[in-house]
Amino acid sequence: GCISAVQLDDAAGTVLPLDLVFAVCPKYPNSAPARDFGVTLDENGYICADSEQKTNQPGVFAAGDVTRLHNHQISSAVHEGGMAAAAANYYVYGALQKTKDALMGGDGQGKGEGRPLTESTARPDPSAV
Repeated sequence: GCISAVQLDDAAGTVLPLDLVFAVCPKYPNSAPARDFGVTLDENGYICADSEQKTNQPGVFAAGDVTRLHNHQISSAVHEGGMAAAAANYYVYGALQKTKDALMGGDGQGKGEGRPLTESTARPDPSAV
């Protein structure tokens, strides 16, 4: 069955009709490991992250209930996780992604230099990036 009402625990036994229930529990973020790593926390202990889920530490991203960027719902956490994954991917492979078209002949079909696109072919000379 579906929830259609909630009865309050009051002297009158009040019944409130409803269509939806949200349970909100007090939250205390488990951010001690982030703090120990030098990640900036706000006054309530939540990890400070930007819209790409980046923290103040290079290569460290945060998402979900440990941040305060969005409300604490599953859909928001999933969205933040996707943003963090995309930002982390770009952090790790950004230089490779920037040089792909030049190495692949500009069409992305591998008709460029005939080499597979790898980290070593993308950066034959580390000082060139």
